[in-house]
Amino acid sequence: MQATSGETSLTQHKLELAITLLRSGCPILLRVLGSSMLPSIWPGDILTIEKSTPDRIRPGSIVFTCPDNQATIHRLLKKEGAGFVTRGDSMPQSDPPLNASEILGKVTTIQRGLSSWEPRRTVSVPAQILAAMIAHSDWCRSVALRLGSRWFFANGNEFPFVSELGEPI
Repeated sequence: MQATSGETSLTQHKLELAITLLRSGCPILLRVLGSSMLPSIWPGDILTIEKSTPDRIRPGSIVFTCPDNQATIHRLLKKEGAGFVTRGDSMPQSDPPLNASEILGKVTTIQRGLSSWEPRRTVSVPAQILAAMIAHSDWCRSVALRLGSRWFFANGNEFPFVSELGEPI
C-alpha cells in the first residue's frame, strides 16, 4: 500500500513531534507496526521510550533510532569506535553503523495487552532460534505473525494486530 503525500506528511510530523518530546526529556509511547524485533517485540505492542544518551545505553538494550528520518526500534549489538551497531532480533544482517546523534532513546517498557515488563538485554536460546527462523524464512515469519495474532485476540486484547506492512491481519 502506497502512502499519499498527506499521509506521508502526517507521519513525518508525528516523527518530528516524537523526536522533539524525547529530546526535551519526555517519554513517549509508540505502537509497533513492524516485525523486525520478533519474538521480543510483536506488532501491536506498545513501547515506552525514554531519552537516554548513548554513553548510558549498554549492548543488548533496545533503542529508538532515526537514521535518515526513518524511525527504527532495534537492539544495540555493540559500540564500534564512534559508531553504534544495531539489528532487529529477526533480521539477518546488522544495520549500517549509527552516529550517537541518531540514537534518540531506549525502550524501557513493553506492553502487550494487559501485561507490561522491562525488556531483557539478552535473548533466550529458544527465542534466538525462532528469530533466526523468522529472519531466513518468509513462511516462518507469516506463521509466527498469524499465531501471534490469534494468541493476542484470544487473550482479550482490543487493538489490531498488524503485519509487517502495517495492515491488519
